Amino acid sequence: MIRKSHMSIALAGLALFASSQAFACSTSLWGAGLTGGAGGANATTGTVVAGQPNGGGGGTSARYSGVCGLRVAAIGGTVNDGSPSAEGTLISRFYAHVNFSTGTPVIYRVSEGSIETPGISVYSIQYNRTDQRFEAVNQFGTVSPIGAVGSAVNNRFYHVHTSWTRATGALDVSVQGAAATSATTASFTGFSSSGGAAGPDFVRLGWVAGAATGTVQVDAYESRRSTAIPRLCRGNANVDTVRNSGDQIAIRNETLAISLAAGNPDCNEDGAVNSGDSICVRNIFLAGQGDCAAFPNI
Repeated sequence: MIRKSHMSIALAGLALFASSQAFACSTSLWGAGLTGGAGGANATTGTVVAGQPNGGGGGTSARYSGVCGLRVAAIGGTVNDGSPSAEGTLISRFYAHVNFSTGTPVIYRVSEGSIETPGISVYSIQYNRTDQRFEAVNQFGTVSPIGAVGSAVNNRFYHVHTSWTRATGALDVSVQGAAATSATTASFTGFSSSGGAAGPDFVRLGWVAGAATGTVQVDAYESRRSTAIPRLCRGNANVDTVRNSGDQIAIRNETLAISLAAGNPDCNEDGAVNSGDSICVRNIFLAGQGDCAAFPNI
């Protein structure tokens, strides 16, 4: 397993902030491989707010894991990763909370070239608000739906997993969220990079392009060169890997503004932490599915 960038520290690792809420939410660890290094030039583009649900860290943002998340409310706002380099494969995972009234925003793009001199898009993931589903877009702009119309309802968190292979031009995508217990999957061909040995050189995550009205919030990004990246255990609010009354207590404490849950409290994946999440945890526990290892897709 290879964690290829500081993005995983900044987002998947935002749970690290849970050990001390005195830490401010920040985008300073972004920008690996870009001019100026980690936190240097082009680590972010446009306006990206790193914050806690209660307004800490400079702004309010929904999050999926830990106590911080990133929010973008305008086109062109992204966090960037320059660590890929002519990869033969690129596997990535992120969580996106999409809340749009119109439009089709591109929320994830893998490209050749550099942030400073943008090259060719290898592939993108966008959200079609009208059809309420995610879509993959190849370098020629061909749009391929991921799932049926209505497979990804608006205003929910979704786990998005992509696996790209340069040699075959294949892209496999898995999307699961809104408390669904199964994923929507799709496999595509024709996603080749422009040159035989060329591959992705940088990644943008947020609101990359596409006119729309609304906001996108992202969290828990990680990328690798091999092996799939597992989903986080929804409802595991106190990070003990078992969903039970302890998680309900952590959710209650956040609801009462006592403390933010350290793990993944948004059990029903609606972008908020409240009594609905406590009920969600209870239902999982009563169904005998509380063990995160035994029931990773619940």
